[in-house]
Amino acid sequence: MNQSEQTQSTEDTKESKALLKKQRREEKKQQKEEATKKRQRQRTVSRVLLWGIPILLIAIGVWAIARTPQTSNEDDPLISRRGIHWHPNLSITIKGEPVTIPANIGLGAVHSDTHTHKENDQIHLEMSRPVRESDTRLGVFFDVWGKEFNSQCILDSCSGEEGTVKMFVNGQENFEFENYHMKDGDEIEIRYE
Repeated sequence: MNQSEQTQSTEDTKESKALLKKQRREEKKQQKEEATKKRQRQRTVSRVLLWGIPILLIAIGVWAIARTPQTSNEDDPLISRRGIHWHPNLSITIKGEPVTIPANIGLGAVHSDTHTHKENDQIHLEMSRPVRESDTRLGVFFDVWGKEFNSQCILDSCSGEEGTVKMFVNGQENFEFENYHMKDGDEIEIRYE
């Protein structure tokens, strides 16, 4: 090997060493950048967890408190925290003729808590939520049905010369009419005579 070849070989070795050093520097630089990005992502996740979880817990607490019925409402007491499944019976007689209560009142696209299933005298009170006394009012059933009922009128018949509205609950005359709070197994009879 002559001197020029030796010089060339030495220069090639220097260049390849320089190239290797440059590549290593670039790799280290890239590794540092990746490590920096990773730390930034970890900080972001930590911040989200640090602030996000407490905020979520507070929001859930506020929602739960808002949904909890007040138990101190003396005008409308809570009768069940877990819901009810009651079946009072209702019969309506107008001038001696029984009125058929249709099936599926309150059932359809929107399922009402107060409804009927069959064409009979049974009203279903099915609530899987806290229930207040006002939820069991007989007037609620008539509102769902879209018919009138109060101390003066039942359906299309109103008190006057033709007759008067009377209501009986479990065989006893009752004057609460639409404000009567139904109970499981009640026998409710409304007469217009």
